[in-house]
Amino acid sequence: MTYLAIVAWDDANRVSKYQDFPTEEKATAHVDAVKGDFSDAFAALYPGGGYQDWLIDPVAKTLSVVPLPSVLIELKSLKRDQFIAEGVSRVALQVPDWDTLDTIKTVAGLWVSHLAANATAAQLKAKNIYLYVRNIVPAKITAVTTQAELDAIDPTFADPFGDGTPWPT
Repeated sequence: MTYLAIVAWDDANRVSKYQDFPTEEKATAHVDAVKGDFSDAFAALYPGGGYQDWLIDPVAKTLSVVPLPSVLIELKSLKRDQFIAEGVSRVALQVPDWDTLDTIKTVAGLWVSHLAANATAAQLKAKNIYLYVRNIVPAKITAVTTQAELDAIDPTFADPFGDGTPWPT
């Protein structure tokens, strides 16, 4: 059986950060190791389904499988695609040669070893835009629980989520 270390979840009690382990002992050891940063972390038996379907009972420290409506999942995927397109456009405004997602991913892979020491201000801003799309956007969209919330998010706005998490400037 597979066990999970559940370390973070959103306001709707949907998993946002976890790691799987082959045994309960290893999952529990990981939970113990991260308790300083994630005080509510717990180990649980893998319940089946995908992590988007897991619902946490934070008091009982259990997981159940309660799928989100498939329409919302599809709309979230479309919203992520909109953020990617907007991010590519914003990066290309900074560094015109970085005008495709593949190019941006290639540059990101070379960043530490080749570019970081000699990066221009525009390249640094482009990197921050890429990291916003890669690291911030997925967690924010995962936390959305209704279509109305999702519809209120506009990737073209300076603060797309309206919560003080703006695009890098």
